[in-house]
Amino acid sequence: LRLYEMPHSESTPSTAAPLTTHGADTWRMAEHWPELVTALTDQSIESVNLLLRGLELLVRRGRISDEEYKVLAVPAERLKLCGVNAQQIVRFQGGRVRQSHEKIDLAYLIESVLQERRNELTLLGIAVRRKFRPVDVLIDPTLGFSLTTAMLEWSAPFGHRMELRLDVETDPARARLWLKTYTDHPPLQSAVFEDNIHWLLLRQIAATDGG
Repeated sequence: LRLYEMPHSESTPSTAAPLTTHGADTWRMAEHWPELVTALTDQSIESVNLLLRGLELLVRRGRISDEEYKVLAVPAERLKLCGVNAQQIVRFQGGRVRQSHEKIDLAYLIESVLQERRNELTLLGIAVRRKFRPVDVLIDPTLGFSLTTAMLEWSAPFGHRMELRLDVETDPARARLWLKTYTDHPPLQSAVFEDNIHWLLLRQIAATDGG
């Protein structure tokens, strides 16, 4: 950023004395994208919360029906979730997460996630089949839980049935979590490979934990 102090006599910017801020020539937005994401997500989440409180007030006053509330609230909640996921990506990417690696049964952890999301999956009409081989892995339990949740959230819109498998690969030995989604009609390739917020969060969690 350059500011020009114009003299009293007529002059052009080319002859004016530049007042250059220290370090301005080395500043790059690409180096500050986490701050930008944080500012955007904080503002969007705050705005959505205000919107939802306003809608609830309208419902209590009888100005809108419960059905009308849902029509407006569902996309607002999705926007809020998008902001929360973006916050998580920035936090993981910046290393602002404490990891406590423990030897745990990964099959048990995944089943715990499925049980917690059971009602939600049922409402979405999604059936889940699983075939787990007990595998002990050294992983941070919270990140493992978040990783499995992100997998479900990313794949849920694509089909009505999921198949989860957990087995062990050799050379080198490692656990492999495998997910397949079945659809009535083949989805558009552009939709499947879209790098949406759930996919970006999933990749960042895996990278954070070294998966």
